[in-house]
Amino acid sequence: MGVCMLIAGGLAFLANAVGDTVILNISILLVCSILGLFVFNFPFGKIFFGDAGAYTLGHVLIWLSILLVARNPEISPYAILLIFF
Repeated sequence: MGVCMLIAGGLAFLANAVGDTVILNISILLVCSILGLFVFNFPFGKIFFGDAGAYTLGHVLIWLSILLVARNPEISPYAILLIFF
């Protein structure tokens, strides 16, 4: 989940650089929700994210990146590849 938080932060940074406020707001909301899960789950790990949560989070991140590239042609798809890997 920490990696997903870094990826969402990278997408937020890129969306802010091109001025896409919708993707920026969704990415920041995603970062804050993952951070909230970390804060409330820290001492004992009572909340289990599981496969369904991980797949959903990855799916949301991929669609955010696809929308970011499709809406802003000045962004190279290789920049998204570098953020993810």
